[in-house]
Amino acid sequence: MSNRSIHTPEYSGISVIIGFILLLAGLFLPWISITVPILGGVRYSLLEFLGLIQRLEAMHGSTSGGSGIVYLTLILHITAIVTSFIAIFRRSISLISGIAGLLAGIVWLTRINTLKSQLALQMPKAGQMISSFIKVGSGSLITIIGSVVVLLAFLLWRRESKLGSSDDSIEGRS
Repeated sequence: MSNRSIHTPEYSGISVIIGFILLLAGLFLPWISITVPILGGVRYSLLEFLGLIQRLEAMHGSTSGGSGIVYLTLILHITAIVTSFIAIFRRSISLISGIAGLLAGIVWLTRINTLKSQLALQMPKAGQMISSFIKVGSGSLITIIGSVVVLLAFLLWRRESKLGSSDDSIEGRS
C-alpha cells in the first residue's frame, strides 16, 4: 500500500488559491494610468475607468460604444474571478477561469495599444505625445499572471489526478 498520496501536498489547491487572490486583486488595481508631466497622473481601476467613460459619453451625448471594450474586459475578468473561486472546490473549472482571465488581460492590452497607435496616426505630433501619457496599469498584468497561475493549477490537478489513479490501481492490486 502506498502512502505517497497522503504525504504529497496538493499543489493544484495552493496554485488555484494564489491565482484567485491575484485575479481578485487585479480588479482593484489600476488598469490604465494617464500621466501628464506637469499636471501629474491618475490611475483607474477597471470599474473606475468604466465609470469615467460612461460620464464622458453622457456629457457629450456620445453613443460611440467606447465603453464596450471595457464591459467585455470586465465581464471576462469577473468570470475569471468567480470561476477561480469555484475552482478552489472543483479544479476542473480552473481551465475556464484561466482562459477568461487571459482573454481579459490580452483584450485590454491589445485595445490600449490600438488606441495609442490610432492617436499617433490621427494626430501625428500631438497624438504621439498624448499616447506617451497613457500606460497600461498593473491590474491587467496581475490578472494575466493570476490567470497563468490558475491554468498551472489546472495542469497540476490533471497530473495529481493521474498520479492518484495510478496509486489507486497499484493499491487495488495489493
